[in-house]
Amino acid sequence: MAIDTLPAAPAPTDTTSEFNAKSFAWVAALATWTTQANALEENVDALEATTVSNAAIATTKAAESTASASAALASQTAAAASQTAAANSATQANVSSTTAIGSANTATTKATEASTSAVSAAASAAAANALVTGTASARPTIRPSLLLDFANTKKLDPRITFTRASSARFYDSKTVAKAEENLLLQSQTIASAPWDVTGATVSSNSTAAPDGTVTADTLTETTATGSHTLGQVFTPISGATYSASVSAKNVNGQYVYITVRGAASNYFSALFDLFTGVVTSSSALGSGFSVTSTAIVESPVGSGWYRCQITGVIGTTVSSPNVYIGLSDASALTSSGFPSYTGTSRSIILWGAQIEQRSSVTAYTATTTQPITNYIPVLQTALDNVARFEHNPVTVESLGLFEEEQRTNLLLRSEDFSIAPWGAGSGGNPTISINQNIAPDGTLTADLLGDNSAIAVLGRLQNAVITSGTTVYTGSVYAKQYSSSIISVRVVAGGGTAVVSELVVNLSNGSAQWRSGVPGTSFLVTPVGNGWYRIAVSITDNASGNNVLTLELRPAFASTYADILNVAATGLAFFWGAQLEAGSQATSYIKTEAAQVTRSADAPSMEGVNFSSWYSAAEGTLVAEYFLGADNTAVGVVYLDNGVSTNSIQMRYAAGTQAQFIVNTNGTAIVSLAPFGYSTPGLYKRAISFKTNSFQQAINGILPNSETTLGVAPEVSVMLIGRERSGGQLNGTIKRLAFYPKRLANAQLQALTA
Repeated sequence: MAIDTLPAAPAPTDTTSEFNAKSFAWVAALATWTTQANALEENVDALEATTVSNAAIATTKAAESTASASAALASQTAAAASQTAAANSATQANVSSTTAIGSANTATTKATEASTSAVSAAASAAAANALVTGTASARPTIRPSLLLDFANTKKLDPRITFTRASSARFYDSKTVAKAEENLLLQSQTIASAPWDVTGATVSSNSTAAPDGTVTADTLTETTATGSHTLGQVFTPISGATYSASVSAKNVNGQYVYITVRGAASNYFSALFDLFTGVVTSSSALGSGFSVTSTAIVESPVGSGWYRCQITGVIGTTVSSPNVYIGLSDASALTSSGFPSYTGTSRSIILWGAQIEQRSSVTAYTATTTQPITNYIPVLQTALDNVARFEHNPVTVESLGLFEEEQRTNLLLRSEDFSIAPWGAGSGGNPTISINQNIAPDGTLTADLLGDNSAIAVLGRLQNAVITSGTTVYTGSVYAKQYSSSIISVRVVAGGGTAVVSELVVNLSNGSAQWRSGVPGTSFLVTPVGNGWYRIAVSITDNASGNNVLTLELRPAFASTYADILNVAATGLAFFWGAQLEAGSQATSYIKTEAAQVTRSADAPSMEGVNFSSWYSAAEGTLVAEYFLGADNTAVGVVYLDNGVSTNSIQMRYAAGTQAQFIVNTNGTAIVSLAPFGYSTPGLYKRAISFKTNSFQQAINGILPNSETTLGVAPEVSVMLIGRERSGGQLNGTIKRLAFYPKRLANAQLQALTA
């Protein structure tokens, strides 16, 4: 947009009357100029992050010009008040005015250059800006009286009242948690550098590991006297807590030990018995070194595998840090942190060595030549009556104000699959290891489910009570690949004539397909970062007496991605955050414990002077940019009324894929524009415009209806955002809302929504 040129400044050669006239004209024009400068600054601020540097220059210069102009205003006012004073005073005021004008014009030039550069540099930013300005050929000649840019500001306008009588989940684009970590190298190839093998030999890839691959190594002690160990240098932080682990299996060497050492005589260590599956002993030596916890856990795959674990604190002496793993005859440790004895050629099998800087052991992560530290976007919790501004957790795109209807998670114990009411699946019970990995909320609460049967498909399921009808239900869960990449999520409405659906998901890339013969109503697989996917499966009940709804999770549906069940497939996968709800899409995750939990609806609104300060009753245009979810029948995007729906202006969706523009006056629908084909989930730009005997709407640059030319819009005093007076709630996000106090031309409506 352009900024009007300020009128000529008073000159020293002007007469007193000329000087006064120019001064008053300059001061009068300054208010308009300041408004335009601020509008330009607001416009620049709305641009994408790729143009931030240019926009920042514009903002800074605009602020400088406003400050200088304000100084000029003070000077000119003083000059006008003392117009009968000496010519020297007038000349001094003129100099001040001229300086301010020069500064303002410079700032205007810089702001315009920055805006032009930014728009040409970022097409996405231009698209966002177009919600307000439209395309150049059909740009509105007025600015909107209301602009709510939720996607960029990520906050509520103070004129908005917001309520939600419960907490709710969302992604904020910036909060992450450390997920997998392994600071050791070559974690599955202990015969390779930087591992140092002493008093032992290694037979590489000698047997199947817990993940089913033949990558486990056999460590055999020599008959020499001394340590029989392998070690690797790592770089710890003094005073920090570390957790070390390794999977081990006995051949004929009963004991394995793990020592984390900072220097000689400075370590923490534990000894594990692979015959009995117990921790035999633990110890620490040196200033600040201590053992926090130890554990030996039988592997979900069985076959004699145990995961040996120790957590401790690294003390103040760190000069030659190492992690040692080796055989033992249960002899006491030497001051170096490992046992010394005469070997008798005993062997153990090792796989998956790991050390991580944290207070508990997490799922094993393989390394080769580099250590690994992965991070996961953290699902946040907004407290009661706090608005959410949602982001894509992977791309971190700001999606705007998050709006959802009220929903209830019908499942219990949504994060603990090991206890009732979770039970064995239709083909039998999988192995269950709780709290094995960092979940999408950043906590160590993800469970590992495993199918170790080659003759049955194992799973974990839970039932919920429902009432027979034609309701659409959606089951969802977060899942991540471990040794199995092909899982399935099964949803069944049973008790009458059953409705069965099963979705096969490839966790290596997020692809999905219905199992042959049992499709559901719809599905959605959404990546949420660090290999996690949220999987949602929807089914429609058939009104045949079904009274039980079941969600079943199967960790190994097939060995390769296919729509045919392979009962011989085995493997493990992580699961977290299960949910069953009435509705055709999965809404934000609702955690449950011993009882069902309901998340309340989001309810933002404007009324009173907060509404009337920008609204024009005679004519106007409302423009919205929003993400529409799958549940889009009888929902409101923006709803204006006077407290009752009989007098209302509605931007909404109805049944039958109708994107409606409705105007009710005294209970009569004087306008009802309802095109078809505009309710597929996705991003929409939409405008509705009204004036006596002139009503129209535009969607994504298209005028889908003929203009309505009869009727008068009602008096309204309230705006409901993302919902209707009757409660029809948008399940999606609103990026931006704008209101122009004018019935814009049809070409302008198209330009604003293109």
